[in-house]
Amino acid sequence: MNRPIAIYQSIFVLLSLAVATLVESAPLASLHVTRSVEINLKPNQAWEIVRDFSSLHHWHPGFANTELTQGPNGRVGAVRVASMAKGPRISDELLQYSEQSKSYRYRMVASSLPYENYVGTISVQGKGTTSIVTWKASFKRKGSVTSVTDADVILMNDHLVNVGLANLKRIADN
Repeated sequence: MNRPIAIYQSIFVLLSLAVATLVESAPLASLHVTRSVEINLKPNQAWEIVRDFSSLHHWHPGFANTELTQGPNGRVGAVRVASMAKGPRISDELLQYSEQSKSYRYRMVASSLPYENYVGTISVQGKGTTSIVTWKASFKRKGSVTSVTDADVILMNDHLVNVGLANLKRIADN
């Protein structure tokens, strides 16, 4: 074999291995979903529906039950277990809660869903005589999950958020 060609082949193999190692060890991207809905309720009325950390199942049809397993409702550190109507149970820990700003932030601590490092925020803001309810989420696809892409995980979470907000609007409009 020609010596310069062998050197180039060796360099190509080493570069290929380095790139493969970098790709495998590259951190997973942070993914985000933010959705809002305007509902025909004053902010205090809208907040009354979503404020209870353990009542997600009352306004989100994707959940069959929600129960507190640790701490009092509305207190930082409280943990809820939300059982999906068709699927897994999700444990969330309350990180921030504010009656004044009508918002709370939580993180998912356990779930079989294909994402991790999930932090969600639900907030209510006034807009004249109506309210804007916003649900924000940031998360990463689980590194151990190779059967779904980042786009799949975003669509899954986007659907979950949209279904909840659409039903909240339906409740408020009735």
